[in-house]
Amino acid sequence: QIAPTNGIVADDVNGDGISDILIIGNDYGNEIFIGRLDASVGLLLLGDGKGNFEPVNPRESGFVVPGDAKSLVKLSTSQGAPLYFASQNRGKLLAFRSSYEEAKTLSFGQDAMALILELENGKRQRFDLSLGSGFGSQSTREITLPKGTKSAVMIDYKGQMTPVGIFTMN
Repeated sequence: QIAPTNGIVADDVNGDGISDILIIGNDYGNEIFIGRLDASVGLLLLGDGKGNFEPVNPRESGFVVPGDAKSLVKLSTSQGAPLYFASQNRGKLLAFRSSYEEAKTLSFGQDAMALILELENGKRQRFDLSLGSGFGSQSTREITLPKGTKSAVMIDYKGQMTPVGIFTMN
């Protein structure tokens, strides 16, 4: 059994300061002799900060998108807590809330290409800011700041670096 990946979002879903991955996808529109590619119900992969990801059972994560899933986007509420919206062809639009309620975000215009964060533990984390994502969908150009972020530098498309500011995270 197989399924394509039609939507993917990398974000700190559980608020541990480490990027995680949400994936959705199925395809019901194949030729009859192939049949549906419908083995996916959505997946949350929790990152460990070293490039490894651990799958979380959908029953445990609550992230379940069983239909003809086509796109996945991230939006933030006025409080900053991320919401993830998954569309299903001829199905319901599904919304999922991050378990990270105290999230702080930074939003960027089209000039920004990347953001480099300096963390309290001395590490740096880079976020590339795309101008589009997924299958017919586009998330906002917001970054959910990891815990312990000390400062941020924005890089534009000319390679110029501009400090965003120094701030403290709870």
